[in-house]
Amino acid sequence: MNQEIRRIDVGVRALEVMESADGPAVLFRHDNLAFPMHYTSESHGTRQFLKLFPLIDNSLTTGSIAVIDELDAAIHSMLLPEIISWYYDPVRNRNGAQLWMSCHNVSLLDYLSKDEILLCEKNHNGATELYTLNDIKGVRRDENYYRKYLGGAYGAVPRFG
Repeated sequence: MNQEIRRIDVGVRALEVMESADGPAVLFRHDNLAFPMHYTSESHGTRQFLKLFPLIDNSLTTGSIAVIDELDAAIHSMLLPEIISWYYDPVRNRNGAQLWMSCHNVSLLDYLSKDEILLCEKNHNGATELYTLNDIKGVRRDENYYRKYLGGAYGAVPRFG
């Protein structure tokens, strides 16, 4: 965890778990700060990464499936492709782990293949329908999924009003 937190969170040098009167306390040591910061003083994104990292790391270590709803809810948009890349890395993912996630960050479409993308769209009755890009005739593997999705080519684009 410390290796990853140093790499992805600016200025964080280390995470420590200390015993306090109220039980275990998570503290963050930052560059250029003389005292550690308590977990509650960190950003929502840092706290969310701290919560998700054990699940992701366990998945990669054991070759299991990590199921995460709205991975992009608090994780920085530039960190999301990094996390996805861990699952493509044969050294880091030696046991064939999988990441199943939902998200609203459409820029992630640039990092996935067409058979990895599932879209959700509400029908006229308010029920959600789920389909893959493979279900849409004529979608090529070399398309710009991000641009075509935003243009409405695949459906599942929210309509307001």
